[in-house]
Amino acid sequence: MKIKFSIVGKEINYKYLFSRQDEYNAEIVDEQQRNTFALSEIQTDTPIISEYLVKENKLRVLYPDNKKFAVCLTHDIDVLFFSKKEIIKQVIKKNIGVSYNKPLPGLYSLIDKRKSPLFNVRQIVEIEKKYNANSTFFFLALKKNERDFNYKIYEIEDVFKIIKDNNSEIGLHAGHHAYNDLNKLKEEKNSLENCVKAKIIGIRNHFLKFSTPQTWEIQSFAGFKYDTSYGYNDAAGFRNGLCHPFSPFNSSSNKYVDIMEIPLTLMDCTLDRYMRLDINNSWKYIKKFIDKVEQVGGIFNLLWHNSYFFEGNLELYVKILDYCQSKGAWLTSGENIYKWWAENNIKTKFYEELNL
Repeated sequence: MKIKFSIVGKEINYKYLFSRQDEYNAEIVDEQQRNTFALSEIQTDTPIISEYLVKENKLRVLYPDNKKFAVCLTHDIDVLFFSKKEIIKQVIKKNIGVSYNKPLPGLYSLIDKRKSPLFNVRQIVEIEKKYNANSTFFFLALKKNERDFNYKIYEIEDVFKIIKDNNSEIGLHAGHHAYNDLNKLKEEKNSLENCVKAKIIGIRNHFLKFSTPQTWEIQSFAGFKYDTSYGYNDAAGFRNGLCHPFSPFNSSSNKYVDIMEIPLTLMDCTLDRYMRLDINNSWKYIKKFIDKVEQVGGIFNLLWHNSYFFEGNLELYVKILDYCQSKGAWLTSGENIYKWWAENNIKTKFYEELNL
C-alpha cells in the first residue's frame, strides 16, 4: 500500500517517509546546510504515520496522571548578553524600548551585563511553575571567538542551579560544526557536563542543522540518549510523519540508531521570521498543530527561545501553556519524556510495523 503524501502528487510509502531516504546525501541544501521544508517535495502538516500506528493499535501511550498528550517545552539559549557595541547601537536607534519595552535594563547592562533583558532564565522558570511545568534549556558550550559565542558556561552556574531547582533539564545546544563532527560534539558535551556536574542526555543542534541519518549516528556515538533537532526551520509540522518519539532507522546500514528522536513540531522564529505571521495568525497556526497532536496522543515539541519572552511573543507562549493545560496535556521536559518512554517500555521502533 502506498500513500499520496507529496506536494507534487507523488506516491511515497510509509517506510520511505519514516526514514526520509530522500534526505540522504541531499544535493540541495540551504545556506546553513539544512534540508528545509521549502526544498522538500513531501507535505508534512499531518502526523500520518502516528495516525496509522494509533489506528492500527500498533502504538498506545499512557501518560502520567492520565494526561491526553504531551507538550515538550524547550528553550534554545543562543544569547544571554548584549555586547557593548550592540547596546550602544540599539540605544542610538532607540530599538531597545521598541523591541523589549525595557530601556533602562538595556542601558544598565552596559555596567552590569546581567541586567540584559535576555538574561531571563529565572523569569521563564517562574512562568512555567504556574503551570506545574518542566522544560529543557539547551545551552551552547562554545569557546571564545567561535561563531555565535555569547557566554561562558562557567560564568552562569547560578543559572543552571535555578533550572535544576525547578526539576527542569539542561541540555546541549550543539554548535555550528558539531552536528557532523564527532570530536567537536564530544568536546562540547564534556565541557557542559564538567560545568553542571551531571550527565547531559539531551541535545538540539544550533540552527537545527542536521544531516540524515549521519547526525543521529554521531549523537549516539557521543553518548546522547535523545535528540530534539528533527524538524524544519521554515515550517511547522511532522518531518517524517510522526509526532511520537522514535528510534531512527538508517536505511543505508539497515539498522536502527541507538538514540531516541523527539521530533520538533514548531519553533518560534518560524512564525515571524520565515512565515511572516502576526501574533493572531501565529496562534491560529500553532493551535492547528496542537489539535492534531492531541488527536493521536502524541507530543507537541515546542521550541521557544529566551529571546522570544517579550511583549506579544511572551503572551503567545502563555496562551500556548493555557490552551494545552486546558486540554489535559503533560507539560514537561525532553528528559522526562525520554525516561517515561524508557521506563514504561513504550515502542519506538516502527520500521517493521510499516510493512504495508
